[in-house]
Amino acid sequence: MLTHEQDLALAHRLVGDIMESRVRTVPADMPLSEAARLLWEQEISGAPVLDGSGNPVGVLSASDIVRVKGFGAKKDAVVSDVMTHATFAVRISTTVAELARFLIKASVHRALVMDGPRLVGIVSTSDIVRALADLAPPEAEPDELPMRAADEEC
Repeated sequence: MLTHEQDLALAHRLVGDIMESRVRTVPADMPLSEAARLLWEQEISGAPVLDGSGNPVGVLSASDIVRVKGFGAKKDAVVSDVMTHATFAVRISTTVAELARFLIKASVHRALVMDGPRLVGIVSTSDIVRALADLAPPEAEPDELPMRAADEEC
């Protein structure tokens, strides 16, 4: 269990402290099949989408791809056909507590991090969880519960 001081320390950390600054982006006109392969190969669940001028115009997530593929996307679909057009962005100086409230209110799992007009990172719910885990002492790991195999009888 975290102390009150640890809770406050996390809440007041800045997005710039926990964001991923090595951002993999995808162009809006990239074929969807290529973008899906890129997310898979990079082992990421989403990426900012950039227009021809390099400006962020949306976010492509694995959920977007699954949703559209499940509804039969056209064969020649490109990223801009399925991306989330609303770009969810925060400032590098946003606190983790503000970020968490923002993600919950917007019902999203990631936000772009901007420094003025420039994309400088991406931050996700996983980054918040990682920052929280870094505060917990190593001995604070939860007990593992055995899981029953699906073919076992109750």
